[in-house]
Amino acid sequence: MEMHIYYFTRRTLAMLLKQAGFHVITLSSPSSHDFIVAASESQYPGISEDDARDLYRVMQMALQQARERITVTDVYLTGYSLGGLHAAFVSHLDEQEQAIGFRKVLLLNPPVSLYTSALLLDRLV
Repeated sequence: MEMHIYYFTRRTLAMLLKQAGFHVITLSSPSSHDFIVAASESQYPGISEDDARDLYRVMQMALQQARERITVTDVYLTGYSLGGLHAAFVSHLDEQEQAIGFRKVLLLNPPVSLYTSALLLDRLV
């Protein structure tokens, strides 16, 4: 039995999306030193809501700069692993504020079990 295992890094994922014809903007993790120093308002990473606000603010600035250079028709958000968790929180924030309007959001291997989460939500209803 053959088993194929793929490990994605931010660079690999960006390269694949670029090869598929997308313009790609990558952001550092809110837990990286660079992001904490340059973009974090609280300076304390790890609180998902705060991290999402920081990421969302940086995404809006990056999108504005991109729009000065190219015509942007749609904006997609993809996050891998911890980035998947961040993408979920940023997507929720965008649903409330509607400053970006993501066409689609893709969570790749988020560090939570979506199946277990869905079962927990079903039990609440």
